[in-house]
Parts: sequence; structure tokens; C-alpha cells
Amino acid sequence: MSWWEENRRFDRATETQAQNMPNGQTFRFHPAAPVKTGPQLPTNQNPLRPEYAPYTYRDSLIGTPPNVFYIRDHVTANQMVPMLSSPLGFDTEWRPNYVKGGRENWTSLIQLGDEHNILLIQISAMQYFPESLRELLSNPAIVKVGVGIRGDAFKLHREQQLEFSSLLDLADFAKLVDPDKWAPNRNPGLAALCETYLERTLKKGKITKSNWEMNPMTKAMQDYAANDAHVSFKIFRFLECLHTQMEYAPPFTDSLFTVDARVFWAAEEEAWHRRKARNERNRSREAERQKQEQERLKAERDVSALTAPAVLGFITVVNEPRQSNSIREASAVTPFLL
Repeated sequence: MSWWEENRRFDRATETQAQNMPNGQTFRFHPAAPVKTGPQLPTNQNPLRPEYAPYTYRDSLIGTPPNVFYIRDHVTANQMVPMLSSPLGFDTEWRPNYVKGGRENWTSLIQLGDEHNILLIQISAMQYFPESLRELLSNPAIVKVGVGIRGDAFKLHREQQLEFSSLLDLADFAKLVDPDKWAPNRNPGLAALCETYLERTLKKGKITKSNWEMNPMTKAMQDYAANDAHVSFKIFRFLECLHTQMEYAPPFTDSLFTVDARVFWAAEEEAWHRRKARNERNRSREAERQKQEQERLKAERDVSALTAPAVLGFITVVNEPRQSNSIREASAVTPFLL
């Protein structure tokens, strides 16, 4: 049997064997081919990171899914806000501004959610701000939880002169009750907390850049906003259990903070001093840069002034023989012309 016929028999046998293998598996078609033992992971997928199902308030981890109410008028908001109970998941949304250096747009949506109900209150579509919502946000008996909640509260105070009591940042609370998992200088986001404690993936994408002033909002926008409020509530419940299991648990009230006019203007003054110091540093750096640039230009002019006579002398020396030769040639031709 020739070499070609032997290899052909081997190829036919391996092809038959590969057809009988389960889908997704590959077979070693030739002894020189690399060994593949099963399905290959994509190059951008981390095999050590587990894949979780997406988070949705409809698939509640504990109990029945909550009811979602999309509210666009202040009368309905005043009627439905009092039915919420502590603790509350809290979040806000606003239309993004794509102009570089432009001011942020005003808050368009406030999301509040407890175990049974989620309210999506679109204040940008209302003629008046709901008074019941103003009272709830300032009520110290109702705890409001979220990630980056301090920034949201400051923004609403600047826009609507709202006062907040009993606020809790979930990132700070997670570092308090679970210090081994989070570094002190790291502020985990809502998606990271969701994967760590609820084992679900909180989907973030282009919908975060939506026009939250749209009236009415799309169903996808409503689902996204409801998930953010509900997942904050669920994460707080999990961290609350960890807090009760701590051997030396600090009082829960130590993690709460308020945002009122006094706190707001103190923070604004501190931010003004930081901006002033940053501007002074930038001005001193710019003055130093300009000084160095002037010194560099002066040094270049000094070097040019020193080298210019030598260059001119060299050019004169090089041109002198050429000039004498031309004169000599002219004198040699002159008698014939006469």
C-alpha cells in the first residue's frame, strides 16, 4: 500500500469518527494537529468569572415580584407615595448632555422601591413637585438606600431645594460589613454589588444614555429604571443580614447621613475652595511653562548670535577662490577682445 492510500484511509476513519461525536466537540483529524478536548471559550471570556442570569425585578429572589407604577402627574404621585415603607431603594435619572463643558440637565426621573411596590416618578413631566415625595425624602424614619446616593441628593437639593434624611450609600455599607471583600479605596458600583451578593448580572448599556425626559418613556426604559430601584433594596437586605452577623457590629445608624441646606452649602464651600486651589495650581504651572519657554527662546537667540559671524566667515572664505578665478578668467579673455 502506498503512502497516499494509507493516509487517505486514516482521513476517512477520522472523518467518520468526528461525525459521530456530540455537537460542540472537535476531533483530532491528524497526528500533527493540536489537541482539542472540547468546546473552546471565546478569547474575551474569563473562565474564572461565573456567568450569572440577568437581574430583573420580575424574577424576584425572595417573595413575589413587586408592582411597578409609572407616574407622570403630581396628583397621582401624592396619592401613591405614602404607601411606600422603609427601607427604600432610591435612584435618579436625567437626560445626558453631550456638550463638552455644559451643565447637567435637571433630574427627570426618581425611582423608589420597597418589597412590594416600585414607583417611577417622572418629575420632568409634572407641573408641580409632589409634596408627599418631598415629605418622604426628608422623613428620618424612612431609610433610602442606593449607590452614589449622596450625589443624587445634592443634585436634587440644588434643583428643587429638597432635604434628605436617613440616606445610606450601599458601597460604603458593603465595605463596612464585608471589609475582606472590598478594598478601602475602592467604591463598588451597583452592578458589582449585584453580582457579588445576588449572583445576578445587572445589564448596563446604551439605555443609560436615553432621553429620560421622553413622555411617555418606553417599556425598556421603565424596566431598566425599575431594576435599579429594586436591586438596591435587595442588596441592602443582604448586607443587613451580614451586619447582624458581625461579632462587633457598629450601630446601623452610624452609616446614615443627611443632606440639607447646611450640609449642602458646606459641601459647596469646600468644593469652591478645591476649585480655587486647582485653578491656582494650574496658573502657576502655566506661568512656569511660559517662563521656561521664554528662557529656551532666549538661549536659542544667544546661540544664533554667537554662531552667525563664524558661519558668515566660512561662507566668505569658500567664495573667495571662486571670485579670484572668475577675475583671472576675465583678465585672460580681455586681450583677445581688444
